[in-house]
Amino acid sequence: MKKYYIIINGIEEGPFTLEGLRMKNLKPEDYVWRAGLDDWVQAKTLHELQFIFKKSKNLKQNKKSSSLALISKTLIVYLIFSFALGIFSSQLELYQYESYKSQLTTPKGYGGVRPLSDSHVRSSSGKWVSRWKTYMHSTSADNNENINYRNNHTVLFRPYKAIFSNAYLSSKERKDGFEISKNFILASLLSNIFLLPFIFLFYNNKT
Repeated sequence: MKKYYIIINGIEEGPFTLEGLRMKNLKPEDYVWRAGLDDWVQAKTLHELQFIFKKSKNLKQNKKSSSLALISKTLIVYLIFSFALGIFSSQLELYQYESYKSQLTTPKGYGGVRPLSDSHVRSSSGKWVSRWKTYMHSTSADNNENINYRNNHTVLFRPYKAIFSNAYLSSKERKDGFEISKNFILASLLSNIFLLPFIFLFYNNKT
């Protein structure tokens, strides 16, 4: 069996078998000597060493392909979740507003003749509650919603606000299904950016 000597960073090492050279991460430009050679030569000039560099190249390509697949999977999960969250939260917020508005105008116990309040409704526990942080009496629900949208609207985490509290809707969003869906999806994409590294780490640990 042939024995090989190598020079790495100016230091001679060896002898090594072919398998030993592969484990040393031999580079094509490193110098090698074995019995039968008149002088030190670069590893890339010896035919019997080419398999080392092919394996190294294939390993790098596999790592690159694996990384790209991981990034693609992360982005796909992020996009699907963000779109689903955007659609769900937009419809939830619209439902919450319409439901609240209907309670203001047709409260139980009065047969829909007059509202209990123009800004508050009774909760299931019997307490008076309001959807709005700021409200004006003797005005419509639409006007109060517009006021709160102007004063409290934020894009960041808006879908989560719709789920856990109130996100408030603009006049256009309340009338246009495409507008409300578009705005909540964009807000969801922005809000969920912080999830990207966690999704990546989750799939990386599974591989």
